[in-house]
Formats: sequence, C-alpha cells, structure tokens
Amino acid sequence: MQPSLKRLLELVDDVFETRNDPTQIAFSEADMEKMESLHSGCLQEAANADGPISWVAVIPTSLELMNLFVQGALTERQLFEATEETTPKQAIYLCSAIVLPEFRRSGIAFDLSVNSIRSIQEDQKIEAAFVWPFTDEGEALAQKVASSRGLPLFVRAR
Repeated sequence: MQPSLKRLLELVDDVFETRNDPTQIAFSEADMEKMESLHSGCLQEAANADGPISWVAVIPTSLELMNLFVQGALTERQLFEATEETTPKQAIYLCSAIVLPEFRRSGIAFDLSVNSIRSIQEDQKIEAAFVWPFTDEGEALAQKVASSRGLPLFVRAR
C-alpha cells in the first residue's frame, strides 16, 4: 500500500472513527462501487507521485431522505442503503473530505467537491446540499462549497 494512501485511511479513522461506528459508511470496496453506480462524480481524488493526497465523497439522494437524515431519523448507513440508482437525485450529501495535513488550506477539497457536484448537476436537478460535520473546518468547507454551487445547505447536528 502506498504510504500516502495508508495515511489517508488512518486520517479517515481518526476523524470519523468509522471503524468503531457501524452507523457510518465504511468506505469498503462494495460501498465505493455503489457510490460509482449512483454517479461517476461521487468519488474524486487528488494524487501526486507518492499516491493520493486527498479524496472527497458526495452522494446524490432525494430531498425526502435528506430531510430524514438531517432530522436524525436515519443514520448515515441507512441513508446510503436507502439511496438506490432509481432514487430521485435532488440533494447532495457532502459525505467526506480528507486531505493530508501538509496539503491542507490549498483548496484541494473545495475543488474536488465543486467538481463532484458540478458533474452530478450536469445529469440531475440538485436543489440542496447537506452535511453532517465532524469538524469546524468540515462545516466551513460545506458552506463554501454549497454557496459556490448556489445550493442551500442543511446541517445535521453534531
């Protein structure tokens, strides 16, 4: 495994604690395949010669599922499992953004997120964005990304 990929995976677990929380998306191979089946723009990665330095995951879903998730009636895993290829794609869940520390504050996560949403908006009428922030920086990024795409942002309480 490339050292930078190993560091990214360690960051995911440090920030989101997915290994100890079955209610979150685990980003298993099956999860990533499902994201790709929802839309090719769901997963974006930036890399250099040493491997990946950042990745972003967004999930297009329905306004109904968005509202249930933001209200706390669905876990992240339930949101993901309820979102199928046939689910109306009206909202974007800003699911995950990870950047290696030495590359932070360079706009990588913003650019990847905007590119993901732009790609999905080419095929779907997206009316809103939503996020479950784990950090202040994550919430600020979500606000900036949603604003740049002209989308209202709905936030699930931490």
